[in-house]
Amino acid sequence: MKNFWRIKTRMYALVMLVMVGITTIGIPAVSYAQDPSGVNTGTIKDLGIDTLAKSGDTTLNKVVAAVNTIGAADGHNKIAINIMWTLIAGFLVMFMQAGFALVETGFTQKKNVAHTMGMNFMVYALGMFGFWVCGFALMFGGALNASTLGGAPGVIPHEYIVHMFGHDFGIWGTVGFFLNSKVYDVGVFTLFLFQMVFMDTTATIPTGSMAERWSFKSFIVFGLFISMFVYPLFGNWYGAADGCLNWA
Repeated sequence: MKNFWRIKTRMYALVMLVMVGITTIGIPAVSYAQDPSGVNTGTIKDLGIDTLAKSGDTTLNKVVAAVNTIGAADGHNKIAINIMWTLIAGFLVMFMQAGFALVETGFTQKKNVAHTMGMNFMVYALGMFGFWVCGFALMFGGALNASTLGGAPGVIPHEYIVHMFGHDFGIWGTVGFFLNSKVYDVGVFTLFLFQMVFMDTTATIPTGSMAERWSFKSFIVFGLFISMFVYPLFGNWYGAADGCLNWA
């Protein structure tokens, strides 16, 4: 029995080491072409107005410069508030994980409490990893420029689209794998966190319905599969404006 648990522990450790290795290898060369810090995100255009043009009047130019400066600051504040509120909302959703863990372990036998609790916390790491590798790219690779989060002006999205019967069917995004340096923007990373916590909440639900009914290794396969393919593809097909299941 001791040998069994020793082998099982080593297997889990090996899985985690493989994940760390893939993470290290998958990080591309860094070239910050976007705005990762958010310093330049949010301008006067985010207020719905354009920058005022200079004139030949020196006195008027001072007024124009002041208006442009104030407008740019207000636009920056607007986007900053949007980003902060989105992050706070994401953190609140994140705490749903603890609620799921408590309610699910409350319905299991004493001998399975550790197993169920472990699944609820491990699914977060598995889901985040899978969504980071390819899930986010497949789901949002064609819609990374959220205007309410600054528009990510340096990011170029792309969607694989099939044209049939006079209609464009979006299949999956092709930009943003491993959250590489081409999408290293404060707006994109905010979108990633917000969408990731909802994905993980979805991935957590079967840990309750399958509690006491499956092994930990089966759960690991499920956690990676749903975060990398099932949730992202359905989210793209149904949620995207040109998704193949969105006929609105």
